[in-house]
Amino acid sequence: MIKIGFIGVGNMAKAIIKSLKNSSNNNFIIGGFDIDKNFKNICKNLKIKKYGSNSELVKNSDAIFLSIKPQQISDVLNEIRQVIKNQMLISIAAGVSIRKIQKLLRKKIPVIRVMPNTPVLVGEGACGYSFSKEVSTKQKKIAEKIIKSFCKIYFCVKEHDIDVITSLSGSGPAYFFYIIEAMIEQAKAFGFNETKAKMLAAQTLTGTGKLLLTTGEEPSILRQRVTSKGGTTEAALEIFEKNRLKEIIKKGISAAYKRAKELGR
Repeated sequence: MIKIGFIGVGNMAKAIIKSLKNSSNNNFIIGGFDIDKNFKNICKNLKIKKYGSNSELVKNSDAIFLSIKPQQISDVLNEIRQVIKNQMLISIAAGVSIRKIQKLLRKKIPVIRVMPNTPVLVGEGACGYSFSKEVSTKQKKIAEKIIKSFCKIYFCVKEHDIDVITSLSGSGPAYFFYIIEAMIEQAKAFGFNETKAKMLAAQTLTGTGKLLLTTGEEPSILRQRVTSKGGTTEAALEIFEKNRLKEIIKKGISAAYKRAKELGR
């Protein structure tokens, strides 16, 4: 059995824990620690072991999830520095590099940096992950088994590409929500029912993603197939092109990438 401890049991950690527990070959013993005043009930609802401190959790875990905010990293790693040995540390803290984690711990322990996204909450997650050179072959297999349990799409990449993934799929759900907000607002302006507009927009997004993944064709080709000359889609796309929407999206993703780099420093 693999003992997994979660430092921080927020929404993302809860989703990962649920996925681990529902895994077809579940051989995980899961525990956690959090300063949330409702932590006892969280553990009870998730049916996981409740630890009294981060140090106690580390002493009793083979793999440790750092599922906390980047601002908390320094304090937490300082707390566990003396008790962590050679367990692998799996960090989902945005922008925090492997080098920074090891520097704060003052030791070269095995670190896996993972960037998941919020669709993990509904079993539709995507992520990228990277290994430090200290991660053994056995630990890599365990880490990938864990990652596959909570993400549908996952790629092992060089660490410098994690910031790209952060700006693309990590922040990506917010981009799509923003577009859907605009679609719903315009439908309402036409006098259309808001609930129906939301359902139609959401299903359109879901179906479009599935179509792209299933066919394997380029998005530009699929776009052209929807766009009849002189039709409604062409009218909308002409406005998008005129207002340089594609360039605006690229600039937004570039800003997210830059911010991920800044957080890493």
